[in-house]
Amino acid sequence: MDYRDTIQESLDYIEDNLDTEIMAEELSSRAGFSLFYFYRLFQALVGMPVMQYILRILRPPGCG
Repeated sequence: MDYRDTIQESLDYIEDNLDTEIMAEELSSRAGFSLFYFYRLFQALVGMPVMQYILRILRPPGCG
């Protein structure tokens, strides 16, 4: 499994669990990376920090 697959699993997990509190520490642990590395990798591949991504999913542009 490459890094893109791991981040995609994190994205899927986020979307499947929007009704619960999602912590970056939990995502990094699930991915098997340090928190620091997970933050850097997520932002490099997704184009925004993990918490910004979660907030954008929770509140899409134009909805508030």
